[in-house]
Amino acid sequence: MAGFLWTKCWFRLQLLLHLLEMTSNQTYRLSSTTETQKLAETFGESVQQGTVLALIGDLGSGKTTFTQGFAKGFGVTESVGSPTFKIVSEYNCRKGKLVHVDCYRLKGSDDFLNIDGESILNAVDAVTLIEWADIIQPILPPDTVYLRFSHCYDDMNSRNLTINPNLVFGKNLIMSQIYLNFDDPSFIIP
Repeated sequence: MAGFLWTKCWFRLQLLLHLLEMTSNQTYRLSSTTETQKLAETFGESVQQGTVLALIGDLGSGKTTFTQGFAKGFGVTESVGSPTFKIVSEYNCRKGKLVHVDCYRLKGSDDFLNIDGESILNAVDAVTLIEWADIIQPILPPDTVYLRFSHCYDDMNSRNLTINPNLVFGKNLIMSQIYLNFDDPSFIIP
């Protein structure tokens, strides 16, 4: 009996250590649009309702490409583009609702709040994906998952994607699914 209890405690300790490791940043080097969309699709398959994803990066760094792959993995069958001029697009699909926000034209958090941004950020029945999220960063929820896109200057077709899972235990364990589902370790940068 003592051996069983020790094994059970050891297993729980290992799980906790694994979850704590996932709170650190993970960086992927993506060499093409296809690779970006493949990773994003895996991400979309794993995410849970109530999650806010903040996409941050320069123009042309892969935010919209990632969003398109994410939407596919989440179950959206419609064509997904950047809602730069209408700011918010909503998609209903098999997994629920995806709210896609583009803050590029906003001047700050007040502009976002004026379009009912608070209810967008607090939607428990949707996944909210925000491009140019740095513009409204001060009002993002504490459990927001940050995805930072950057150009690779040694290869104009490649991008680095750094994910900061910012996990909140009991609510948002999506990173564990990504680590388990995305089986090509060549994307991971040590």
